[in-house]
Amino acid sequence: MKEPGAPPEDTLAVYDAYRSSFDAHLRSLVEAIIPLLEEFDVLSVNTRLKQSKSIVAKLRRHRTTLSTIEDVGGCRIVVSSMLDTRGVIQALADQFDIVRLRDYQTDPRAGYRSCHLVGQLSERHRVEIQVRTEIQNEWANLSEDLAHRVDPEVKYGGGPPTLRSALDDLSSQGAKLDTVLAALLDVLPVTAAVWLDLLVPPLRRSSPAEHDADFLRKLDQLEARVIELMRRERAQVTSLLEARAALRARSRKLAHEWS
Repeated sequence: MKEPGAPPEDTLAVYDAYRSSFDAHLRSLVEAIIPLLEEFDVLSVNTRLKQSKSIVAKLRRHRTTLSTIEDVGGCRIVVSSMLDTRGVIQALADQFDIVRLRDYQTDPRAGYRSCHLVGQLSERHRVEIQVRTEIQNEWANLSEDLAHRVDPEVKYGGGPPTLRSALDDLSSQGAKLDTVLAALLDVLPVTAAVWLDLLVPPLRRSSPAEHDADFLRKLDQLEARVIELMRRERAQVTSLLEARAALRARSRKLAHEWS
């Protein structure tokens, strides 16, 4: 596999047979994963088998062997936010034999952001499980499309300089949006807790009048807190939606410019 040119037909047959052996393992994996994801905002769960030509290219690029490739079979989980990403990763780690974790969310690779978990499904079968946010998934799809249409090196940090710069900038802006969304969702339970406090009766005082006065003071304080929280969240949501729309518009424009 180190020599240039197309591999022999019998070699491709070996690859295809090895790749096909992942089918049953991927089906079992998805069946086991689905119940674990019920408490998270999961947008999609998909599996794929790496194409033979991609396997050949990877073997040549990394000068490795077929048995060491960990993403012949893959599963991709797309979630709404970084909070869901963390929860899903923990759920997977609790359930499966995870032998490797690559965090491209905090340490992106050529603008690509995602978390890759390598699960040992059998003695011969390791599967790569990708967990990424919707924003990260949109960027990855755009990068993949441009790599096919413009230059394969786009996937690896290369390609035309103007295109590379635009993709890197979109990746950075997407990461900022994901961070804002995660912070916003982190605040929402606080708002819910404030409303629950309203249902907790105050400690009874020595007289009904003192009891009522204490309750009214508490109600006024909580009302002010709720109003302030909702005002901040509404502003953040509006800003987030506007920024998300702008990011999508820039992505569409970039794809059109390089079509």
